[in-house]
Amino acid sequence: MNVTAKLIEDAIVTWATTAERYGLKLVELPIAEASSISEAHPFRAAYLVKLVVSPPEGQPLQYFEPTSFNAPQSTDRHFYQKAVLRKFNFVLDLEAANSFTAKVEVSYSWGKPDYRFTQFIHKSGILLAQITDEGHLVFLANRLCNNRAAVSDKFDKVEGPDRRFALQSASDKPSPCSSPPVRAVPDNLLSPFTHAGADKTVRTPEEILEDMEAFCQDPKALKAFYEDASKI
Repeated sequence: MNVTAKLIEDAIVTWATTAERYGLKLVELPIAEASSISEAHPFRAAYLVKLVVSPPEGQPLQYFEPTSFNAPQSTDRHFYQKAVLRKFNFVLDLEAANSFTAKVEVSYSWGKPDYRFTQFIHKSGILLAQITDEGHLVFLANRLCNNRAAVSDKFDKVEGPDRRFALQSASDKPSPCSSPPVRAVPDNLLSPFTHAGADKTVRTPEEILEDMEAFCQDPKALKAFYEDASKI
């Protein structure tokens, strides 16, 4: 079956708009994990952030399984790193391949999981994060993020030169030379990080990363956070 790019784009915009009505967000992500970006894009690299104070070993003893009151059968050695990511509004995206036991056969629509590290994504969809085997944090801006629902809504409401391709007025004087029926406006009017009706002070991946790095390099803040997290 053959389809046009316009048909696919319209379908994605429809899905994004429908998801937004229920408080969900449709985000486009790379198939490959964040830490391997350099293999496909040699001019891009993930950003490494180390915790200036190493977290305690394992996880708190009073931590129980979410579905029962039993103690966990296996400890999570990255418990505190995951808590740091949750503090900054990161949610789980995809588990690493070694997170599943050999007794469980896991398969996605694109195949079996092959991620080396578990991947997380910021709730805004603009920043990816992973936890390495050494317990360091790896970040990568999601350049594929595009708020299609907001863009579609903006096109429906905005008229005149604020549209990316504004139709020329029929009353314009005719030109002796043929000219395109549309004219371009700056790309920042349709920034993928804007949201229709949202606060104008939209954060960028760099700003979120700066806050994360500042927290991870603050010994006093980290020690207090570890102590609070161990009381959960």
